[in-house]
Order: sequence, then C-alpha cells, then structure tokens
Amino acid sequence: QGSGRQNKWLVARPPQSGKGPMASRAGLPEVAAAVADPAMVATQVTALVRTSLQEDWRRENSDEEVLDALADLLDALLDQLGSAAGESAKDHEAACAACLKLARNLCAGQPSVQQHWRRRGLVEKLAPRLRSDLVREEGERSIAWREAVPSFLANLVAGHPDLRVHVLLTLFPYGLAAVFTLCWHKPHLAFVLAQNLFAPRDGAEDSNGLLPERLQRLLETPEGHCLLLVLLSLVRGEGESEDAAVDIQAKEWASIFFHGLWLRKGFPLAYRGIRRLSAATLHCFLCQAAVPAGAAPEVAALALSRLAPRLCGRADAVGWLWHTVHGLLAGPNSIEDGDGATATATVLASAMLGDAAFVCLAAEEMAEACSQLASAWGLQWKPATISQEACTALGLELTDLDVHALAAAAADDGNTDQLDGAAALPEEVVEQEDAASRLWARGAGGPFEELMQAALALSMIASAGGSSSGLPPRLTGLYLIANV
Repeated sequence: QGSGRQNKWLVARPPQSGKGPMASRAGLPEVAAAVADPAMVATQVTALVRTSLQEDWRRENSDEEVLDALADLLDALLDQLGSAAGESAKDHEAACAACLKLARNLCAGQPSVQQHWRRRGLVEKLAPRLRSDLVREEGERSIAWREAVPSFLANLVAGHPDLRVHVLLTLFPYGLAAVFTLCWHKPHLAFVLAQNLFAPRDGAEDSNGLLPERLQRLLETPEGHCLLLVLLSLVRGEGESEDAAVDIQAKEWASIFFHGLWLRKGFPLAYRGIRRLSAATLHCFLCQAAVPAGAAPEVAALALSRLAPRLCGRADAVGWLWHTVHGLLAGPNSIEDGDGATATATVLASAMLGDAAFVCLAAEEMAEACSQLASAWGLQWKPATISQEACTALGLELTDLDVHALAAAAADDGNTDQLDGAAALPEEVVEQEDAASRLWARGAGGPFEELMQAALALSMIASAGGSSSGLPPRLTGLYLIANV
C-alpha cells in the first residue's frame, strides 16, 4: 500500500449502463436511474430488501453480476449524496439507504459477499461521507440512513476476522465516532457493531495474556477512550427513542459488550483512561472526527454544538462505568447458581477480584469517594486507624489501608481540565473553592451511589463463595474502615 501500487481490494468495475441477465433476475434498477429517478430506485430496492429476508432469494442472487450491479448503484448514489439538494437529496438518501440495507442482508452467512463489498471499497467510500455529515448544515440524515450504515458495517464484519481488521484500520477512530453518533435513536446498533469489531473471537486470543491489538487501541489510547465515552453516552438513558423495547435492546447489547471487556481485565484501563480525559482532548477528538482532510477547521464548531450536549460529563461517565459492574453482577444475565448469584456474574466477579489492577483501582476510588463526600457535605467522618495486628491478620501492610494516601493516589490523575464542572454538583457544594473538581460530591444519585452498589455486589458474591479467593483482603479492610 505504501509502494504506490493499486490496492487489489479497491479495484472497482466500471458502472454498467444496462442490466445484465442476473441483475435483471434480481430486479435491480439500471445505474442511470440512480441519477435520473432516485425515488423510483428507493421504492424498487426497498421491495427487494423485504424479499432478501428469504434465504433462497439471497442464495440465488449472491453472484458477482448481481453484487456488482448493486455496488454500481451505490457508487452512483454516494457520488450524488453530497451534491443533491432539496427533494432530490432526500430521494438519493433514501435510495442509498435501501441499497445499503440490501447489501447488509446479502452478507448473512455469505463470506464471499462480504469480501465482494471489500473489493468494491464500500467502507472507504462511506468513511468520508459519514465524517462530513457531522457538519452537514441540514442536520442529521434520515432514520433509514442512520440505521442502514451501522447495521451494514456490523453484518459486513460478522464472523469474518480479516474484514474486522480491514474495517478497524479504515474507520478507527474518527470514522467509528461518526458511525456511533448515528445511533442516538437506537443505541443498540452502535453496540452490535462495537461487539462485532472488538470482541475476541475465542479463547486463543487470550492465551498469551495480552489483549488483542484492537482491544489495546480501544482500552489504552485516548482515541479509544473517547469512543468509549460516546458509547456510554448512548446508553445512559437520554436517547431520542421513547420506545421501551429500544431501551431494552440497548441495555442488552451494552451488557454483552461491557461484559466481554471487563472479563478480560479491561475495566481498569477503560476507567482510568476515561477519568483522565480532559475537555481539551475530547474537543480535539471531535474536531478531527468532523473535519476530514482538506476541510476548514472552523466547520467543526457545528459538530461540537450538536455532539457536546449529548455526551457524558466525567461524573456521569464514571458513574455509568460502575453501573455496568453492578448491573452485570446483580442483573438477570443468566441462570442462577446455587448461591443465588448468576453463573456469568460469578465468573465475572472472580475475574475482576483476581485482577490486582482492579483491586487497586477499587480501593483508591472508595477512599477518595468517602473523603470527598465527607468534605463536600461537612460530615464528621474520620476513618478508623487500623492496628498492626489487624493488618497482619489480613496479610497487609499499614500503607495498604491508608485511606488518605489511597485517596491522594486516585486524585492524582494529572487532569486539571475536567469534562464537567460545578453545574454537575448540588447547590450546597457549588460555592466551595474546589467544588468543580469534586467527582464524588453528588452523593445519592451520582457516581458514589453506583460505586457503593458495585462494591456491595462484589462483596455479596465473594462472601457467598462466588469468587475463587473471596473478597481480597485490601478491599475487605478498606470497605470496613471507610464505611463503618
């Protein structure tokens, strides 16, 4: 690719002026109609989308002639999508969305079809359009388009490791951000795509103890942390849909996605990364996502004005991260085992409590939360001094249970430019000099409550024998000191 030679995957056939015999059998319109009468194309292809739900039809119409005819239609429609105006623009958009849905359906169980869309460069052609749409003066595109794009990409990579890599290399991180922000009305579409892109295929990827490269990108880079913040914002309960079924789907797919990450010791990486996100970092990320190469940087202001109000602040993001832990451990994820905890919850709790990085993080956050809450509300709280005898019984050093030192370690995240400020705090706390930096000051209904719920769920499963080693001594001692 760096030698200047043409990438073999991006060789596209010239558009066909007429219908081939297979295209005629599939019922696809001619390419010329994409420009002349996109409304007719939308109607005709939408009918084919319904027909393509039949497996026999998909099998009969998955040959190269039909696929090339559909790809030619998409090429013509995508070329017009940015220049058409008025009703013509809506018709082009509807026709393009219908073609993407048909391409999506044809992927089902057909690796050869998935590879065909790769050879025709559909992902590369979609990426700049999606990023440009973030600053589209007319606002968001239609629901049909916003559903077609993420569902097409999810089906394109499903069960196909090579295409997963290809799509990640093409879209990560800014193209993915643009795709995720299409899904405010149906957040589960973003989580289905994220699951298909990032979830390990099998246990073999974990055999060397290292995270796969794609998970390293997501969990260990600022760009990946920004993407996780967008996903958390999608599922925090402030989406556009009022349909309870949509909310249920979002929570189900979010649970599947986060369960996979936390099971592979991803929680501390994600948590510390999101906590350290500064407003400047997020601002830069959104600007770059909204401004493809060659565009004027000033246009990013439009994208920021649309996206910023929808994104979590730091306190909300931290709260939702602990909410995922509590929800996965206490929610109805699987059949209950003999101790009352679910089988999946028991496995997850054991994995998290067996991770030294998670235990350290949980201890620091609990210490900081109690200290901040007491200070913010003027509570007469002073952590108990633990004796050397008690430390010896727990197998710990006195420094392991030093609440003030742990709280200081949690606060020392190097972030002086937080995502949220005094507006996120109760009126009683706002006037305090350092109120804006108090992550935990909201108390009930804020991240402190979620942290406590997660701690309770972990303790209950561990005490019931759900963790192979029980609750780690450091958390046992700290939970007692901080909360008794």
